[in-house]
Amino acid sequence: MSLEQELLAELKALRAGTGLTEPRLREQPLLNLHIAGDTYGERMKKLIELVDRIHDREQRIAVRYAFGIEGGHHRQTKDRRAEALKLMPMSLRTLDRREESGLGDVARFIIEESPQLTEAERQDEIDRATSMATRLSDLEFLVFSLARMQKLRWNHPVHQPDWVKFVYPSWYRKLKQRHAAVQATQDRDWEEYNAKLYALIERIADEGTAEAWKSRFIDDI
Repeated sequence: MSLEQELLAELKALRAGTGLTEPRLREQPLLNLHIAGDTYGERMKKLIELVDRIHDREQRIAVRYAFGIEGGHHRQTKDRRAEALKLMPMSLRTLDRREESGLGDVARFIIEESPQLTEAERQDEIDRATSMATRLSDLEFLVFSLARMQKLRWNHPVHQPDWVKFVYPSWYRKLKQRHAAVQATQDRDWEEYNAKLYALIERIADEGTAEAWKSRFIDDI
């Protein structure tokens, strides 16, 4: 697992329960190692500054509420997310994606400013993280495009008036049979596509990420 992925795992852990607090930050060894600051309070302040550097507004808002920087009076992540959704009209799944993307940015900011890495090590980690982020972004675009195509499949035969069915019963039966054959072929193609997509995800992502992507973008379609 790369440093970026390890930092991302610790950042995700900070979302649980009450969110980002000094006691919770103490439990994350890599974040304390790579975020500049002499005390937990200083490192927490620095982490909030990094969150505010997230360029995309929706991602920034999603992370602020996930960490409890906003909506901190709520002691559960789901309640803070509900507050965030009042500001941004989107589904909970989309909000989760905004959080994930924003936390990825924060992990890369931490690497860029880590006092523990040499310039060469820092650049190597940045290049690795950027490469993975680009590949995941490309994969997300591919999956969503194909998912939309899947939903546009012709799932029912063309509706014909009753007089057509009466006058041309054999023709209508042939139409239904032809549609059933096309449908069966499409189903086989879709199963083959899913298998290839599973394999692609497994090649470019760690096990946990692969399972999450399969659940979000394949199994739930």
